[in-house]
Amino acid sequence: MDPRTEHLAFEVRKARENNQLSQRDLSAATGMPQAQISKIENGAVSPRLDSLIQIARALELEVMLVPRKFVPAVQAITRGAEGELPGSDTRRATLELKKLEAQLARISDRTEEWRRLNRTIRELHNFRLTPMHIDKVRRVTGVLKRLKPEDDRNETLHKLLSEIKAVRNSLAHALPEAPPSPRPAYFLEENDDDA
Repeated sequence: MDPRTEHLAFEVRKARENNQLSQRDLSAATGMPQAQISKIENGAVSPRLDSLIQIARALELEVMLVPRKFVPAVQAITRGAEGELPGSDTRRATLELKKLEAQLARISDRTEEWRRLNRTIRELHNFRLTPMHIDKVRRVTGVLKRLKPEDDRNETLHKLLSEIKAVRNSLAHALPEAPPSPRPAYFLEENDDDA
């Protein structure tokens, strides 16, 4: 799944489920094939802008461009409008991270992969996890819970480390960036012989 469209796919699926629509219902409302909607929700394809607008309007949403520095404010407003408590995702994230840490602590052989995974999980406490990220943490916890002594633990831990790092990196790189400083249209070189 393309990390650039992963969040979009999650939000489309969540909005469809919140509206209690099946993929077939959304297909009928948009005129798009159900298979295409499934591919969009699974991140297999990136929707064209006109398709995204069709889906958004069928789900009673609007597509708009928001300056990056205002995204946290818009998210806080929409959470409040949906009736969610602002700290609810934070509490859920903390709970899921603690469960993940507890499952990791069950593993007795502390390899380098184990240490790196443990360190990356601790780093996640510094970020505000979205519901999509919380679900990924929950999935990793489930894999650790099912891990048996005879399984190749190092290989499994390596794969889980990659998944947790992807969560951390997507959160770290989603932070608003400082706008670039304005650049002059031209410079005059100090050693310019033509001046």
